[in-house]
Amino acid sequence: MQSRRYQSGPDDPIVRAFSYPYEQAEFDGALDPESGVLNGLADLSVQPAPDTCIAGFDALMPCCRLTAEGGAPDERRHLLLASGSNASPSQLIRKFHGRQETQPIILLQTPVRDLVAVHSAHITAYGAVAGTLMAWAGAVSRLTVLAVTTGQLQRINETESLGKNYDLAVLPAGTIAQMPGCGILIYRSRRGVFAPFGAPLRLEAFAASGSLPPAVSQRQALDEAASAANYRDGREAFVMKLVSDSTFREAATRAMRGLAISDGLQIARTIAVRA
Repeated sequence: MQSRRYQSGPDDPIVRAFSYPYEQAEFDGALDPESGVLNGLADLSVQPAPDTCIAGFDALMPCCRLTAEGGAPDERRHLLLASGSNASPSQLIRKFHGRQETQPIILLQTPVRDLVAVHSAHITAYGAVAGTLMAWAGAVSRLTVLAVTTGQLQRINETESLGKNYDLAVLPAGTIAQMPGCGILIYRSRRGVFAPFGAPLRLEAFAASGSLPPAVSQRQALDEAASAANYRDGREAFVMKLVSDSTFREAATRAMRGLAISDGLQIARTIAVRA
């Protein structure tokens, strides 16, 4: 059975921004966010389970049931399709650091048809151009599904600027062929898809095939964001100003939104998270 230890993401602000969305897992596994160890899973079974009411949410939350050799719990979990750094064990370790999480976070690598991970028209608090999903006919993307407990979902929600940068939304059941009957959660950008040339900028870190929009690195995405914001003092200085000056970061995001296009996603419903 495969196993690998990951470290928390980089702390240097320049490296942290440039490295987004960070290294993805190479195999299906159960991540212990305290130790950083990802243990492989075999013979995974994902079955639909009844939607459930969860405190803090204004609608039923889709659920599934997971069983596998190697430690996946036989319990109900929520499936969250990652389009950015949530696909990275290192980022998950950072988000759960010091929280004494006792349940593993399940990461599942899966091909997803007609969806691609693209850059959102907004900047994170740590100076990276964020990710979101977009409908793209003919594409097959290798993405990561997180199977999380309710508590884990609530923690990740706390890190996603819900109501400002993202909405928690549900893709229709059957979106992922390997998980039929299961509703899939996503963080959908409220800012739109960044398209400085009239076309989306795909995250090159996510493998994909078929008919695809152009892929760019995080550095290239930051260069386009700087151009949109009419900032000309260099990439590293741009990141440092984004991190240190929230007013400037919001102004850059507004400039990017002026170049945004629709994601074209088919959404079953959007779930409001009560404060």
